[in-house]
Amino acid sequence: MKRFAIMTLMATILAIGFGCEKKTDLALRYEMEKALAKADRLSDKIYSQNKRPSDAEFSEIIENYQTVVKMIKQASNVSEVEKASADKRQAWAIADLARTRIGIMYSDRGLYDKAFESFKSAVDDPAISKIQKNAVQNYMASAKEKLRQYPEAASIYYDEGKGYLDIIVAQNPNMDALAAPIKAAQAWLKAGDKIKFDAYMDSARAIYRDIAAKYPKSPVKNAAVGKLAATYMLQDNYRQAIDILREAKDDSTNQIPPDVLLMIADIHLKNQKDYQSAEKTYREFIRMYPNERITPSAYLGLGLTLFEMGKYQQARETVKNIAEKAAAQKTVPIDANYLIALCLEKEGKWEQALGRFNLIQASFPGSEKAFEAALYIGNYYKTKGEQKLADESFRRAEEYISKYANPETSNEVMACKAMGYLVRCYTEAGNLPKAIEVLTELHEKHRGLPEGKLASLRLADLYENALHDNAKAAFWLDAFIQDNPDADNIAEVISHRKALAQ
Repeated sequence: MKRFAIMTLMATILAIGFGCEKKTDLALRYEMEKALAKADRLSDKIYSQNKRPSDAEFSEIIENYQTVVKMIKQASNVSEVEKASADKRQAWAIADLARTRIGIMYSDRGLYDKAFESFKSAVDDPAISKIQKNAVQNYMASAKEKLRQYPEAASIYYDEGKGYLDIIVAQNPNMDALAAPIKAAQAWLKAGDKIKFDAYMDSARAIYRDIAAKYPKSPVKNAAVGKLAATYMLQDNYRQAIDILREAKDDSTNQIPPDVLLMIADIHLKNQKDYQSAEKTYREFIRMYPNERITPSAYLGLGLTLFEMGKYQQARETVKNIAEKAAAQKTVPIDANYLIALCLEKEGKWEQALGRFNLIQASFPGSEKAFEAALYIGNYYKTKGEQKLADESFRRAEEYISKYANPETSNEVMACKAMGYLVRCYTEAGNLPKAIEVLTELHEKHRGLPEGKLASLRLADLYENALHDNAKAAFWLDAFIQDNPDADNIAEVISHRKALAQ
C-alpha cells in the first residue's frame, strides 16, 4: 500500500540542517521530526499486522499524525514564511507532510471527503513549497474523482499540470504531474462532457508541446512527447500518434529509439489492426536493433502479426528461438510458446498443440498463460462437440488453477489472478453458481486488487446476460459504481445502469 508516496523529491524537504539562527525553532523542528517518526513507526507496525486496521487502530494512527500537525501554528501569510528561520520553515513542511499522510490514510479507508479536507489544509498552507503543493494536488484531484465530483477533479488536475511548468527538473521528469493534464480531460469525459474532454485534450497538447520546446534534448522532453502521442491515442487518432512518435529521434544517432519504435509497431498491431504496417515496423526494429534488451519482444510482435495474417508456420519459425531461451522480459518465452501452440492448432496439428499447452503448464506453473493453456484445451473440445473430453479438461483446469487460488497459502496478488481464471473456468464449463461464488469472495475480501475491483462488474454481466436477472445485475452495477468512482469506464457503466432501470 502506497500510504506515504509523496514522491522522492519531497524527501529533500525534511533534510536535517543545523547551524540555524533560532534555537527554539530548531528544538521545535527536532521534536516534530521525532513525533513524525513515532507516528510512522506506529502506522507501519499496525499495517504490517493487518491489511485493514480496526477502527480503534486507525483512530490511533490519525491521532499520532494530528499531534504533529498541532505542534506548530500554521503560517498566516507568505510574508510570515519569508521572515521565518529555516528551521521553522522545515517545521511547517513537516506539518504539511503529516497532513498529507492523514489524507492518504483517509483515502485508503474510503473516507474521501475527509481525505480531501486534509490535503486541502496542506495545499492552503502559505509555507508549503511548490514541489510539495504540486504533489498533494494530485491526491486532492484523486479524492474528488472518487467522490464523483469530476468537474472539481478536472480543475485541480489542470492546475497541477500548469503548476508543474514552474518546477520542472529537465533530467528528472515527474510522471504524475505530466499525466495531470490528460487526467483533467478524462475527468470531464467521466462527467459525460465530450466537448470539454476534447477541449482539455487540446490544452494538454499545448502544455506538452510547450515543455518539449523549452527543454530540448532532455528526459522531460521525451516524456512530454510520449504524453503528446498518448493524447491522440486516447482519441483513437493513431495515425497522428505514430507521426509524433516517429519524430522523437535520438539526438545522438538521429534514429528512433528502440522503445519508441517498438511502441509504434505495437500500435499498428494492437490498435490499428494494420498488419502489413506492423510487420514492416517489427522487421525494421529487428534490422536496426538486433541485440537490444527488448528485441525478443519485437520477434514476438512479428510472430503475432504473422499469426493474424494466417501465416502460421512462418509465425512459429519467427518465435521458435525466443521460446527456448530466457529473455529480459520474463513473459516473452511463455507468450512465444503459447503462440506456437495456437499456430499448431490452426495448422490442424492438435496433438502437437496439446503437447505444447501441457508443456506451458508444466514449465511455467502459475503463470497467466499456463492458466490460459489449461482453459484453451477445454474450449477446444467444447467447440468440437466432444463434451466428455471438454468436461474432463475443464475439471483438470479447475484442479490446476485451484492450486494457486488460495490467498492463505500463496501470494495474494497471484492468488487473486488465479481466482479470476477460476471464474473463467467455471463460466466456460457452464458452472455459473461456482463462478458467482468465487466472484463474490473476490468482491468481499480483495477489493484492493484488480480482480476484486472488477468482480462486481463481472457479476453484473453474468446476472444480466447469462441468468437474465436484471434486478441482481443492477445491484452489482451499483456496487461497482460505489466502489470504483474513478474507473476509466465509469461513465459508460453509469449510463448502462440507467438503461437497465428503464
